Amino acid sequence: MAPDADAGKASQHRADPFAPLTSEQIAVGDGHDIHVESVGRQDGIAAVYLHGGPGSGCQPDHRRLFDPERFHAVLFDQRGAGRSRPKGGREHNTLPHLIADMEMIREKFGFERWMVVGGSWGATLALAYAQAHPHRVTGIALRATFAYLFIGAIDFFYQRYTNEKSMRMKKEEVKEEGKGQDLPAEVKSAIRRRQREGAGADGSHAPRGEGLGPREPQQERRAVFADDHSGAAAGRP
Repeated sequence: MAPDADAGKASQHRADPFAPLTSEQIAVGDGHDIHVESVGRQDGIAAVYLHGGPGSGCQPDHRRLFDPERFHAVLFDQRGAGRSRPKGGREHNTLPHLIADMEMIREKFGFERWMVVGGSWGATLALAYAQAHPHRVTGIALRATFAYLFIGAIDFFYQRYTNEKSMRMKKEEVKEEGKGQDLPAEVKSAIRRRQREGAGADGSHAPRGEGLGPREPQQERRAVFADDHSGAAAGRP
């Protein structure tokens, strides 16, 4: 692990209270190394954040979902996503693999139980994990639960997030891809709907968040845990 230089200090006295306490690559088998980092305080409420996509990876803003004075949160890039390697790897990358990775991470940090937090695809993974290991979950906080739209959806989204060109779809690109790739009608409809929802009054789009939708305001994202004093999930997704 590579600890933050101020890791031993209370977060209010650290230069950046949201800076990672630890950051490392963990070998989980099958040729996959996943990037894992922790934030907050080491004696805080144990939590894990599950990013969306699938295939998007964690972002620095995700650290701000957790009050650094109250939580010890773990964020990791799932297999093939973000800073994990191999980038875009889909071999040995299934739901049971991801659930097993979460258990490996939980045990590594010595958490008996933890709060499971997820958005979009991460919400679906959170539910699957809770179903497989209910005795390891203190609470769940979900946002915009992802549902499979068609066979091959995972490959479709991984290709989106690992493509070297812009990860944001423009309307004209969707139109052309709809002709060339013969995407299912419900997928093209969902993409257009998400783009309309993300457009402002002047037709502009908010910064990209998880999946294909806009990122909600940071103030609202941080509010998820603002009123949680018991260690259980609170607020709205």
